Amino acid sequence: MNEKELDKRIRELEIKMASHHQKVMVAGSDIKELKGSFTWLNRLIFGTILLQLIHFLFSKLLV
Repeated sequence: MNEKELDKRIRELEIKMASHHQKVMVAGSDIKELKGSFTWLNRLIFGTILLQLIHFLFSKLLV
């Protein structure tokens, strides 16, 4: 293999590595967004259950 072929292969590998790195970064940010969504979903569910419990307790106390 001559020097030009090696340079070409190295350049192609560098391009592939940069593309792969970009895909990994995008996947990482997508995972962070999902974690944030799940956090808010858990808070919403917990808050709803808590409000229902408070409503139930007050309705029994007032009756």
